[in-house]
Amino acid sequence: MVTSQEIEAVFDQCLPGKAPYDYQKRCWESILSMEPGSGLFIEAQTAGGKTEAAILPVLTSLSLRDYSLCRRLIYVLPTKSLVNAIEGRIRRMCTNIGADLTVRVDYGGSADPTPMFYGDVIVCTWDCFFYGYAGARVLGSRHELPIGNIVSSFIVFDEVHMLQGKSLYSIYLLSEVLNQLRILGVPFVVMTATIASKVKELLVSDEDIEEGPKQSDSNKPLRNRVEILDDLSSTENSLDELLRDPGVLELIERSERVLIVANTVRGAVGAYKALRNMKLEKVLLHSRLTRKTRSMRENIIHRDSSRPLLLVATQVVEAGLNVDFKLVITQLAPVEALIQRLGRAGRRVRDAKAILCRYPGAPYDAELINAVENMLSIDLHGLERALLDTGEARALIDRQYETWGKLDLMDTIAKASLDLVKDMLWEISPLKPPSERALLKAREDVHVTLIVPESINWIEDGAEIDPKDPSRLFDRSFNTSFSSIQSGRRRVADALMINGRGPWELVSCRDKKGWKVLLRKDVRPWSTYLINPDFYARENDEELGVISLWKSS
Repeated sequence: MVTSQEIEAVFDQCLPGKAPYDYQKRCWESILSMEPGSGLFIEAQTAGGKTEAAILPVLTSLSLRDYSLCRRLIYVLPTKSLVNAIEGRIRRMCTNIGADLTVRVDYGGSADPTPMFYGDVIVCTWDCFFYGYAGARVLGSRHELPIGNIVSSFIVFDEVHMLQGKSLYSIYLLSEVLNQLRILGVPFVVMTATIASKVKELLVSDEDIEEGPKQSDSNKPLRNRVEILDDLSSTENSLDELLRDPGVLELIERSERVLIVANTVRGAVGAYKALRNMKLEKVLLHSRLTRKTRSMRENIIHRDSSRPLLLVATQVVEAGLNVDFKLVITQLAPVEALIQRLGRAGRRVRDAKAILCRYPGAPYDAELINAVENMLSIDLHGLERALLDTGEARALIDRQYETWGKLDLMDTIAKASLDLVKDMLWEISPLKPPSERALLKAREDVHVTLIVPESINWIEDGAEIDPKDPSRLFDRSFNTSFSSIQSGRRRVADALMINGRGPWELVSCRDKKGWKVLLRKDVRPWSTYLINPDFYARENDEELGVISLWKSS
């Protein structure tokens, strides 16, 4: 087995001139001595070096072809944008240490290659991992059953706080998966910067090791303070009003590197258009841009972390964005989200500032936002302290839920949704794929894939697509929640109607390679549909994305 000294040598190759933090070295020792049936829980502030703490022992081991620790690394993340960011970091690490390792990305998409978790390093979404683990991924008419590859891997679950939705469903589901991994003796790490005590209790067992920076450490992550501007942060001001304030506009110009976060795509697009005349280079980023466009824009963001940039985005930037801003302007959101958003500033630059502004509620619970607003009216600068200390962060998050008073209700809803899934998970067999695939949900709301075709004149029932075209076609795709394309009365979203008919589903041909389009009566989860290009907004040859899937919205 590799030694701590060999891991430190690899660290020096990845981050020359820097010394590992004390807690990172403790994590490496814990991973090397980890007993079967136990995991490692790492809690450290944003930009605190959690990734290096978790994966350097594995990369060192795999680069030396020493498989005593594991056969592969599986790195699990909540979103595609995080997968892209971490994949890039791991590839750079492998290049720096001269490791000839196969690094693969797996989104689990309809046209993506399905590697069955083959490779030295697999970076994938939570949905992809869970459906693979449960044997519920399908290639054509065949089920994929990569459980054997999973149990011979070292698994990292990062940014787990982002799995918490309107209930604790995905958190409970992850907890159940971790219980099974402990029984199977699979080594794993769970990581976060912001987590409620209730969530931590669900994920961490008595046998697990807990690590993170300590006050007594001589070398620990230190980040610069982000000052929340009292005079501009007000629940009386909306984002639109702030962006019409001459003082705020001057501050944006002067700050040069600015992040503006809206809670909805509509809000982000509105803010972006309002700032169109700014001289700074501007980038709009949200979840309803096509895969190719979003990837290009993420590359622009990461290209040079020092050049002037104005990034207008939604929640997609809350984690994994390894860049630095001098000013963050954000709408009110749950405390976990606010800590992550403000954590994009002050990583390296000094004198970073933040402005908070009013937001009425949806997509968040209005009463939860009211609870946050009431807390911050008493102690606005508690957020500043939470950025610097994970204990302060958890205390603030817990206080938020105590004020809100609905965490027990979330708990009840999650447990009720999970009972059937739990039973099915314990019945997993390599030769017996789950018969009730519809019940196996990785999240509360399942997803569909939408494709924006370049033209619509070829679309008719049964139209076939050349086998060479799907990858190009899927470059123009994005995922959205199933509930967003179907109303309570089973009405299909207007965006799925083309030439007065729809929805149009894209399906693989079983008898020959390729894809075809079929006219359906309704929509189904986990499926792929064509979207009317008129709903994909453009202005001055610039893509703004899908602002709404409904005409009336």
